[in-house]
Amino acid sequence: MRSSLVLGLALVVACHRGRPQEPAPEPAIITAPDAGECAADEDCVLLPVLGCCGECPPAPPFEALTRAELDAELIEGEERCAAKEHDCTGHSCEPLPAGCRPRAVCVATRCEVVAPGC
Repeated sequence: MRSSLVLGLALVVACHRGRPQEPAPEPAIITAPDAGECAADEDCVLLPVLGCCGECPPAPPFEALTRAELDAELIEGEERCAAKEHDCTGHSCEPLPAGCRPRAVCVATRCEVVAPGC
């Protein structure tokens, strides 16, 4: 009985070696845009004025970035501001000049600022 088991295993191994092995299928490659790349205007935002006493609407000089980059900036700011207390009694936001209408747009996978009237 033992010899037939050994013989059976030897046959299975021999048969397996004789078969050509199929190459493993190529994994699907999914490419996502880099954090600094955009595909559409909706992927871009203007950087607000970030401070430990709150954020203000974007102000000149305007900076456009992706939503992923903004999220990273917000997290970094929260971590930095959480390290110590801040006196926010005089906190205020600067108004935009009249007629200034900035917006962020996607141009060739990069976020850029368009600021008519600024």
